[in-house]
Amino acid sequence: MTTSVTFDYLTLGELPHQDDSIDKREWQEHSPININADNPNIQITYSDQWTLPSEAYIQITGEIVKNADGSSYGDGDKVGLVNNGPMFLFKRLTYKIDNQVVEEVTNPGVAFLMTSLVDYSDDYLNVMGKQLIVIKDTANNDTKNTNTGFVKRKSHKKFGVCIPLKHIFGFARGFNKVVYGVNHALDMLIDNAYANALYRKNDVDAAKVKLSRLSLWMPRVHPSPKSSVNLFDFIKSGKKLRAPFQRVQYHTNQFVTLNTLKWNIAHFDLKDRPRHVFVALQLQDKNNDQAAHNGIFDPCALTTISLKVNGTDYPNQPYLIKLANKEVGRPYMDLLGYKSFIDRYNSGMLITKSDFMARYPVYHFNLEQMPDLSTSTSMFELEAKLAAGGAYDVHVVISADCDTNFYGEGARMRLKMTK
Repeated sequence: MTTSVTFDYLTLGELPHQDDSIDKREWQEHSPININADNPNIQITYSDQWTLPSEAYIQITGEIVKNADGSSYGDGDKVGLVNNGPMFLFKRLTYKIDNQVVEEVTNPGVAFLMTSLVDYSDDYLNVMGKQLIVIKDTANNDTKNTNTGFVKRKSHKKFGVCIPLKHIFGFARGFNKVVYGVNHALDMLIDNAYANALYRKNDVDAAKVKLSRLSLWMPRVHPSPKSSVNLFDFIKSGKKLRAPFQRVQYHTNQFVTLNTLKWNIAHFDLKDRPRHVFVALQLQDKNNDQAAHNGIFDPCALTTISLKVNGTDYPNQPYLIKLANKEVGRPYMDLLGYKSFIDRYNSGMLITKSDFMARYPVYHFNLEQMPDLSTSTSMFELEAKLAAGGAYDVHVVISADCDTNFYGEGARMRLKMTK
């Protein structure tokens, strides 16, 4: 069976299509009562409004100042945010609808540093990099001009950025529909030490971040009268609106090891179908040290790494790494094979082969073709060998399918999280 297609340049008698389904779309700012609280909370109550959370964004305005007296640094002082610095300001971010947790991410600085490195391309960040402050380092623990990433970021001692919710939550990336009459909430837990968000030269005074603005901008959509009739008919009918998305889950563990690492990472039940797993290691002594640079990862003398899923090794032969010989072909090839679920960013990724060996060794395990992960519970075990001992933080990001639904109920919509 074939489908007939008429090319647009052959339709001489047709007028250009004009979308008049929306009368107006406007963004409204919502702020916490106290941005200096440890856990600022933003509540949005819309009893009679259509909102579009996929186009919402967080506005963060602040300044890097001296920790001792709050005074400003000079332009030449070598201190700045780390790569993806605004997200390192938080320990946890939680998005709720009608008081139900839709998605929650701990340690969003590290979690979204990993996803940014694989989801975004250089072309995209030429436009959006300064807005997100996703500007990768080009040298390790280096405040010299040879590290062009740090040079660019240190010019943002005073910063004002707008971070799309799509940068943070899979729900905003995967569900691009309006909702009506629901309450939104963004719960934030601030990392008041700010040490992991900052990087400075040893002889520069200790720094902190002074926030002056923290808000969520939510778009309100005003449908045309004709569109409103159809939308309210849907609500009154009680029909189901599916809202599937890929949830980001972050896991971490600490190890002091000679040469072998084993970790039962996670247990997924039937409501989530894991798709991709990303793993990176860091030296533990970077934690809360502004001079150690928490925005890059470490090779950690890794020699092999593999993932056991429900007792089956993946890949069937562990990745072998010989950094001295620049032998990283298999793990780097499988990383390049990752296709971002954000289609418009899929023209490449930020991690070059030299990045992979020195600053951003992120290991990718593609579970797309693994059977039975959608019909049974899933157990993950990470196995790795290292050529030298040490104390390591292991970071894991797992993206998994999550099926959520909205229902029409009376004069509004209701969210139902799939169990």
